[in-house]
Amino acid sequence: LEAAAGMARWPSQRFDLQHRWEVCSLLEADLYSGRAADAWDRLQAAWPRLRWTMLAFQNARIEMRFFRARIALARAADGEPSYLRKAAADAARLEGEDAVWATALARLVRASVSATSGSRREAASLLGTASATLLDAGMAHYAAAAQYRRGQLLGDDEGRALQAEATRFFQDQTVVNVERITNLLAPGNWGRAPHVAI
Repeated sequence: LEAAAGMARWPSQRFDLQHRWEVCSLLEADLYSGRAADAWDRLQAAWPRLRWTMLAFQNARIEMRFFRARIALARAADGEPSYLRKAAADAARLEGEDAVWATALARLVRASVSATSGSRREAASLLGTASATLLDAGMAHYAAAAQYRRGQLLGDDEGRALQAEATRFFQDQTVVNVERITNLLAPGNWGRAPHVAI
């Protein structure tokens, strides 16, 4: 990867912000490629070195906790349900940050926890709120992912319209694989659920 190649030439031996960005890039690549276990191991190995940036910067703390929640959700979707508790714990930490964008991301995590544990109606409701809140927070990609997932859960004409709208958004952003980007932004076991009445 370009991130790893670039950091191999980085002169500092300390764990700088650039190293955190490298970790984030590699985690995104792991998740996009469906390598949730690799992403978890990578984040666990880096976590002690990330602590100083998380203590110093709220945005780093929010970003890394959301990474950990997403990876946990991907692992749960891979058949390891114990990771749902880890994702829910990070959602609670995000809610404790008292930041609009952290709360919006926490709702997306909680929706995925609900869907993966079989509470589809609750998940669909959370996704509606999450999508609006993420859009208000200027996080249009995550809002579109939430909309796409809600459409998946609804499974009716409204749901298909929501998915089509989200797909158009991603295509306008030159996203090549909508399913993969949605799995990256909103992982979980969404399945092909029966129609969920709201």
